[in-house]
Amino acid sequence: MTVRLGVRWATLAALLACAGTAELGCRAWQSWDGFRHRGSGGVFDLYVVGESTAVGLPYDPEMTPAALVADRFAGRIAGRPIRVTTIARVGESIYPQSVALERSLRRRGRRDPGAVLVYSGHNDAGDGRPTPAFERFKQRVLYRSAALRGLFFLAEKSRLLPRVRTLGTWQYHLRRVVEMSLDRGLTPVLATAASDSADIDPGLGLAPDVSRAEAVAILERGRTLESRRPEAALRYYRAQASAHPCLGRYLQYRMGKCYEALGRYQEAGRRFQEVADRDSPDSFGRATRRQNDFIRALGRQYRIPVAEVAEAFARRSPHRLTGDGLFLDGQHPNVAGYLLLAGAYAQSLSVRFREPLRRPAYSPAKAARRFSLDRERQAVALISGGRALFTHAVGHPYPRLRLDKARRRFQDAIALSPDNWSAWLGLGLTEAAQRSDLLWRQEDIDWLGRLGLFYGGGYRLSDSQASEVVGRLEALGIPRRTLRNIDRTSCSSERARQAAGSGRFERALRIYKSLIEDRRLQSADELLRLADEARRAGARPAALAALELAAGARLDAGQARRAADLCRGLGQADRALRAVRRDADYLLAWAESEVRSGRRPQALRLLGALGRLRTDGTQTLRLAELHRALDGFDAALRILGGARRRGPAQAAALLNWAGDAQRDGRPDRAARALRLAQTLGLQGVQACRAAQLRRELPEGGSAADETHRRALAYQRAGDHRRALALLDGLLRERPAQARWLSDRGVIKSILGRREDAARDLEAALRLDPGLLPAAMSLGALYAASGRKADAARLYERALAQPSCGAGDERLRRRFSRP
Repeated sequence: MTVRLGVRWATLAALLACAGTAELGCRAWQSWDGFRHRGSGGVFDLYVVGESTAVGLPYDPEMTPAALVADRFAGRIAGRPIRVTTIARVGESIYPQSVALERSLRRRGRRDPGAVLVYSGHNDAGDGRPTPAFERFKQRVLYRSAALRGLFFLAEKSRLLPRVRTLGTWQYHLRRVVEMSLDRGLTPVLATAASDSADIDPGLGLAPDVSRAEAVAILERGRTLESRRPEAALRYYRAQASAHPCLGRYLQYRMGKCYEALGRYQEAGRRFQEVADRDSPDSFGRATRRQNDFIRALGRQYRIPVAEVAEAFARRSPHRLTGDGLFLDGQHPNVAGYLLLAGAYAQSLSVRFREPLRRPAYSPAKAARRFSLDRERQAVALISGGRALFTHAVGHPYPRLRLDKARRRFQDAIALSPDNWSAWLGLGLTEAAQRSDLLWRQEDIDWLGRLGLFYGGGYRLSDSQASEVVGRLEALGIPRRTLRNIDRTSCSSERARQAAGSGRFERALRIYKSLIEDRRLQSADELLRLADEARRAGARPAALAALELAAGARLDAGQARRAADLCRGLGQADRALRAVRRDADYLLAWAESEVRSGRRPQALRLLGALGRLRTDGTQTLRLAELHRALDGFDAALRILGGARRRGPAQAAALLNWAGDAQRDGRPDRAARALRLAQTLGLQGVQACRAAQLRRELPEGGSAADETHRRALAYQRAGDHRRALALLDGLLRERPAQARWLSDRGVIKSILGRREDAARDLEAALRLDPGLLPAAMSLGALYAASGRKADAARLYERALAQPSCGAGDERLRRRFSRP
């Protein structure tokens, strides 16, 4: 017995030791992972947590709530640039979001300010279903272990454990998001969730004693009464709710519509909210009052901002009945709705960080322009809303209302983009569903799912699949006009984009050729996009063919630059040059790139093309700099000399060239640059600098200049004795050259002959009291030998010279510290 007990205790101790080791190892790895991936600071971190609305669906990536918020603050909060980190994912509940946020927050410091924008509610159960006992035990006990918490998450992700989504699990993980954010020095900003409660009918569950046909007849009779006598419809719905309890939730919604028609808006809103708060029997989930009340309670408990998005939507809706006007599909807002959502977030951040909103709120039209939502992109968003409503009608015994909304979305998309194939196909599918049981029979639902005709933006079908769908629609009797338009738009830009996205570049090219022949191609951007996709996919012939088609179109400046970039990426320099042959800015940037890369022949060819163009002052200066970089000093001088507009910028460049030439031992070049600069009417600092450069230029003929240049080269190479010998020879011929005396004094000082050096430097200053290099060197000698007062007097006398102007602040600071 004692032996067995010892074995059990040893086994238990070993298990505890393994668990402790796993826990320590997990925490150590998390710390190391955070340290290893820690980014740079100096920014305002803006994290985004939540579901598809937090991502900005269906307007992402062009327009998102975080982008709208950052734009209201002009990209800065607390004097720091805003850095957006989007953790939100489409279709996710708050549980995986909390895990992703924990991983991301490990990789940031605690000192930098920041905020976490949280929008959650539609993808989690908001009713009052109880949380299972084991789930509560996990939350309260097992989740305290980092190792077990990660293990359970991986098990659920791998479907080894069932997914539990209740109001209790949502509350737990939302609270955890708040606490993790606060622990890392961030400000969580929760938002109440808004949904279409007034204009989306609820799901409809049937009982065995009520057939679908009977339910439809009851609802059709009620709708007829609503249009004529809302009071009678209200009494009718009450009687039917008592007789058929399974229809009670749906009839409650219809009663709300009756109250709305009678002008009793408060009672209507109460009915709509009660319907939204009850468990939905279909795929359309809405945020509930329980969820929004919990969000407000968290805000009060942790004293954090709460963006009242639900209230903002209600205030903007007629009679405070949040309906279709601010949504695309009942869950995702339209542009006006996203502006309200982002405005509520921005106001909360503004109050918390005492940061003013630097830009006013946009109108929907201005926001579309600001974030590049053109008519085609807005049409795709409407198609996405229509497809979502179409999907929410699947399996609904009475899908009429949802299909009516889907139909309006597709029609609005057609109004924006009449040649949009997806909009016409979506309209055809909706009309077919309204005329048949397409969304009720399981075999038809499976067929729709196999072809991917439910959620999404533009439809992506192969030619054979598209023919199959059109054949089915024709058999279901949709109007001939819709069929003709589906067939007409099958050769459209959208179909070409879909073909390119599937790697069928030849098919895309054939469609574009057809559009060009019919004069239906609205922009060459489509062809440039195709060329880019083909290039990235390695389909070089298709890319070149697309560029050839684009070359036949009339390209604007931006399109021509894109075409040139693509040609260069494909090694087609000649074609690129033809595309931008009149774009001086692009050619200059291209030539500068070639010079940096050391490709001299191509740079010279581009300079030849630039020489045939008319350039402004800035472009002329850049062109001259390029010639100088390619050892074309004389050509650079001719370009600046012949420029129509010359001013301070050209003068500054010439003075810089003169200084560089003097330092390189090319006094002849320096002299020519100075002479040209003097023709520009130098004043102030530039005049002082020119005077100093003239004094530094050696006098005499070209032979003496060459000898002096060789002496300076020997000095830079460390061969001081040869340099000294050359300078001695020069000074024997012309002993009154101040610059030569100064240079010889410097060399003698380096060789340790300080007294001789001082005599040369003193002689140089007697010849040219404003020769600053001599004054600097002699002052250093005086200071090194303890004659600090003499050094100070020398510096003061040098600073008093006219040649030491206000621009010589660097020398002035140096002289002030003997």
